[in-house]
Amino acid sequence: METEPTPISEEALALRVQKGDREAFNRLVQEHVGRYFRIARRILGDSGEAEDIVQTAYLKFWQAPSKWNADLGWKFSTWFYRVVVNLCLDLKRRRRETPTEAPPETSAEAGTEDALIHRERQRRLVAWLEELPERQRSALQLCFYEGLSNEEAAQVMGLKLKALQSLLMRAKAQLREKVLAASGEKAS
Repeated sequence: METEPTPISEEALALRVQKGDREAFNRLVQEHVGRYFRIARRILGDSGEAEDIVQTAYLKFWQAPSKWNADLGWKFSTWFYRVVVNLCLDLKRRRRETPTEAPPETSAEAGTEDALIHRERQRRLVAWLEELPERQRSALQLCFYEGLSNEEAAQVMGLKLKALQSLLMRAKAQLREKVLAASGEKAS
């Protein structure tokens, strides 16, 4: 009977990787790749590109693990989010166009009137998010989709906390204006 491996923190695995532990690297990737793929997918709008970016990020860490320095007080996940986000933003700058797809529908939603309304709202929200300036959109994605704290998102983006909070406030205000305009109401 196989037993589950003992849980090891991402930081502990990363420290072992810094010592050349290939097994720790494989475990780090297997256990945590999903969170980084999700943010890359949201930023890029393309699963294939997101996979490539995350693979590149992990490869860079394997090749130069000392770039993450636990002594500086950064959690590994916060530092690695920053690596992934920066790679995504670099790719977007190079390609200059970002196709974004609405989230896939679930089979339970397909075909019903409520599902059609829900998909249309999602499509609009995705389009409105794409219209936001890149830094505002990244701040929203990190805080609301990935669940990072404001402090962690600020570190990922290389900002002070107040600057991140300002980006979030401006982004929410712009989205609110779009929602109100679409519903025919006026902002107060």
